[in-house]
Amino acid sequence: MKTLTTFIMSLLVLTSLAQDADFIYSRSINQFGFDLYNTAGKDHKNVIFSPFSISTALSMTYCGAKVQTKKSMGEVLHLPDSVGLVADSYSDFQRSLNSNFITENIELSNANSIWAEKSYPFNKDYIKLLDTKFNAPFNLVSFINEHEKCQKEINEWVEKKTKDKIKKLIPDNVLSANTRLVLTNAIYFYGGWSKAFDEGLTKKSNFFLNQTDSIESYFMNINKTLFYFENALFKAVEIPYKSNAASLYLFIPKNKGGFENLQKTLDYKTFVEWTKNMQEAKVELSVPKFDIESEFELSEVLSAMGMKIAFTNNANFTGMGKNDDLKIDKVIHKAKIGIDEQGTEAAAATAVVMVRKSAVFTDLENVEFNADRPFMFILTENQNKSILFMGKVVKP
Repeated sequence: MKTLTTFIMSLLVLTSLAQDADFIYSRSINQFGFDLYNTAGKDHKNVIFSPFSISTALSMTYCGAKVQTKKSMGEVLHLPDSVGLVADSYSDFQRSLNSNFITENIELSNANSIWAEKSYPFNKDYIKLLDTKFNAPFNLVSFINEHEKCQKEINEWVEKKTKDKIKKLIPDNVLSANTRLVLTNAIYFYGGWSKAFDEGLTKKSNFFLNQTDSIESYFMNINKTLFYFENALFKAVEIPYKSNAASLYLFIPKNKGGFENLQKTLDYKTFVEWTKNMQEAKVELSVPKFDIESEFELSEVLSAMGMKIAFTNNANFTGMGKNDDLKIDKVIHKAKIGIDEQGTEAAAATAVVMVRKSAVFTDLENVEFNADRPFMFILTENQNKSILFMGKVVKP
C-alpha cells in the first residue's frame, strides 16, 4: 500500500523522473490543467473540469496531426514532439493508474472510444495506434446518413461509462452529415474519505463570498492529523481517500477577500512546491458540502491558448487519413463533482468533433482550516501525482 510518506517523497523526485513515460504524461496533464484554468476559469462562478479527460481526448487527436498543427497542439498540451512517445507514455501511464486503483475503497474508471464515418479512408496505422495504445476502439458509423442516431449512441456510451452522471454530452445540432470523426473520453471517480466526517457534526455556517457578503451553507467538520501548508497569504490541506490512492487538496486565502490573488499565485510550479513542503499537523477542518457541474465548448479557449490552426482550414491531420480535409470543429466537455460526509463522486467526459474543412508555516501542532470563503480544489491520484479534476467553489 502506498503511504503518504512515499507520496511526498515521490514529489521530491518528480522532475528527475520526467523522462519516465508515465511521468511525462502525468506532468503534461497537470501543466495543461493549470493553463486551462487560467484561461477559462477566471469568471465568478463555480468551476469543475477534468484536465485528464480533456488532455486524453486531445492527445488522441494530436496523434493524427502533422507539421504546424502538431507543433501548436503539442505546445498547448505540453506533449513531447513524438507521436510514438506520446502514445507509449499514455499506455504506460494508464497501466500504472490501473494498478494503483485495484482496491475496493476507491473506484476510478477511464474509457476512450472513437466514432468514425464508415465511408472515410482513415489511416490504418492511426486506427491501430489508438486501439493498442489508447484502448480506443473504432466504431464505424454513418454520420452522413444518420448523424442523429450517432449522437444518441455516443451520449448513451458516455452515460454508461460515467454511471449516468454525464448526460447528453453531445448537444443537438452539433453532429451533421459533414462530421467525420468524434474522439471521446469518459472518466468516473468515487472515493471514500480515509476517515469519514461525522454527520452529526455537520452544521450551518457562513460562507463568505467576499469580505462583506456571505451565505449560509452546510459545513462538515472533523479534527484530524493531515498534511498542511501555510505561508503569509494562503493555506493548503490534503484530505486523503481510503488506501491513500488519491487525495483532495484545498487551497484558501487567509484574507476573506484574497481569492483573486490565490488564483494568480497558484500555478503548476507553486502546486508542486506547496504540496512538497506540507507537514503533518492536527487540523480542525471545516469544509462545505458542495455539488457542482460545468459545461464547456472549448474551441475558442484552446485557440486562445495557442492551437488555433487546428480549428481552421489550414489544419493538417493527414496522420488520420490520406485526405487533407479534416479540422477540429468543437471540443465539448462536461464535468460534475459532489462532496459529502462519506466521500467524493466525480465524473467528466470530453468529445473532440472533427469535420471536413470548409464546413463551416507557523506552529503546526494545532491549526484551523475553515473553507468559509471561495477556494480552489485539486483531486489527484497519488501514483503519478496526476490531476484528475480541478476547479473552484465560489458559492457552495
